[in-house]
Amino acid sequence: MAASPVLGASRRLDEAKAMAIRRAQIVNLGDVVAVWPTTLAAKQGLAALAIRWDDGPNAGVTTADVVRGLDAASQQTGVVAGPGQVADALRGAAQKSTQ
Repeated sequence: MAASPVLGASRRLDEAKAMAIRRAQIVNLGDVVAVWPTTLAAKQGLAALAIRWDDGPNAGVTTADVVRGLDAASQQTGVVAGPGQVADALRGAAQKSTQ
């Protein structure tokens, strides 16, 4: 399995070369690509994909940037849900999602 190294990155890959590997099957979920069903097919198939990531707008974001953003957000006023409040809120919600 190969996953995007940066949130929001896009990728280019060569599925035709990977499909030429005996028994290789590809599952392409956009930001994650997996090759299966055997270890050998997976290793050879991932190498053949020759994935090239384009990090996009988040290329320069560092862990320190994320920590600073979370710290700044934690200083803002907000709503804290306590035990039982989530169930009460769902009962009164106009729209509910099952996802």
